[in-house]
Amino acid sequence: MSNISFFVGACNKQDFILGLGTLLTRAGRRVLLVDAMNMPWLTYRNQTWINKEKWCRWNGMDTVSGILHWEELMQLSRQHEIELDSYDDILIDTDRLTFCDATTFISARERVMVQTVEAFAIHRNMEWIKSFRLLHEVDLNREIRLLILNTVDHAKEVAYIVEHLQSIYVTPKEEAIFIPFEEENWTAYLYNEVHERMDLSKYTKSARSVWRIWLERSCGPISDRNWRKLLRSDKKGRWWHEAM
Repeated sequence: MSNISFFVGACNKQDFILGLGTLLTRAGRRVLLVDAMNMPWLTYRNQTWINKEKWCRWNGMDTVSGILHWEELMQLSRQHEIELDSYDDILIDTDRLTFCDATTFISARERVMVQTVEAFAIHRNMEWIKSFRLLHEVDLNREIRLLILNTVDHAKEVAYIVEHLQSIYVTPKEEAIFIPFEEENWTAYLYNEVHERMDLSKYTKSARSVWRIWLERSCGPISDRNWRKLLRSDKKGRWWHEAM
């Protein structure tokens, strides 16, 4: 059965999800990356907006863009004669309240709220949680992991965000994970965009350490030597695309 991970949140989390998917494929796992955002982004990264493909192979993984709900994903998989359970990992980026039912969401291996300290991001995510809870009649307390991006004073920012979440009766599952703000990560992102590749070794040690945490949740412990190989490998690290 696939490891399903939901990533929700009102901030730019695409680079983190792409990096995680790339590392998983380099580790030999079969990955499906699903863009189910209200404003799709993956179709522009893999350039499927040109031929309007929804399902394609790109950068070593299978990708789906512009999906409205879980049933549409299953229908597309049947059309391509691919079993969703044949994937080791399914990464889903969504902000849709109706993408799936509560059972599918709660039964996923990971449910991650990706967050920044900006007020709009905090309150938009609070609105999403309250709306999802009301629509699906499900308690999300201690059901969601918290990943905070671009922290400056991480201790204060984590406490500030958690305080807001607790005001709507939601405490994150386990301690929050954070990636500090560092200009090198922005430089690495631009480098990868210009050169159409995913060179993860150019990101800061703190950013890479968070990728490693998530990778080891799927693959188990990874030696430092193998970790360095995964970071620097050219295998499945360039943008390339072929129709399914």
